[in-house]
Amino acid sequence: MRIGRKSKSEKWPDMLPEPIRINRDAFIFRPGEINVARRRWPIFLIFLFLPLAAMATADPVPANDSIGTPFGLLVVLLIFAAYLILVGVGIILALAGLAFSAILVAFGVVSTSTFVALVRRRVSAGLRAFHYQLFALTAAPCGVMVLGLGTWLFHLHLRQRYILLFGSFAGVGAGIALAFLLDRIVHLIYHRFISRNEFVSTPGSNA
Repeated sequence: MRIGRKSKSEKWPDMLPEPIRINRDAFIFRPGEINVARRRWPIFLIFLFLPLAAMATADPVPANDSIGTPFGLLVVLLIFAAYLILVGVGIILALAGLAFSAILVAFGVVSTSTFVALVRRRVSAGLRAFHYQLFALTAAPCGVMVLGLGTWLFHLHLRQRYILLFGSFAGVGAGIALAFLLDRIVHLIYHRFISRNEFVSTPGSNA
């Protein structure tokens, strides 16, 4: 008789799993079963292609003729009219905002020129300030258009905000330079031809 510690199988014999038995005959097809499986394939293919054949021979779905009815035409006309009204309102508001901005800019230019004339106490200074601002404002959009055209012709990759920013600065600078050049030309013409004629004495003035 063996005396000592019992193994786990001796202590709890019911808790051990039963051995798994594999039936080898389940994986072996007999010749009769293979013939039955081969006969089932055509039946499966027939049931597979029956829905496709039914869909191919079915009548086409008639088109929805609800738009051709008077109610459908009325709905389409109402939607189109609402779209036109919204577009018209947007255009009117945009034009009003553009006109208001132009009025503000013009008021700013005139008021600045008037302030310069009052400070310098000369009308010519106000006119000079007016034409400087006018040339700068006129040349700013021209600079944007020229820069945009240059980027399109030479295939330069610049963002729209950079085109607007750099084009505006370039246009303002070119406008101020052009105004300065025109100012110098007018100043030269005035001092060469007009101011001399003012000091020329008329005949009989010395008498």
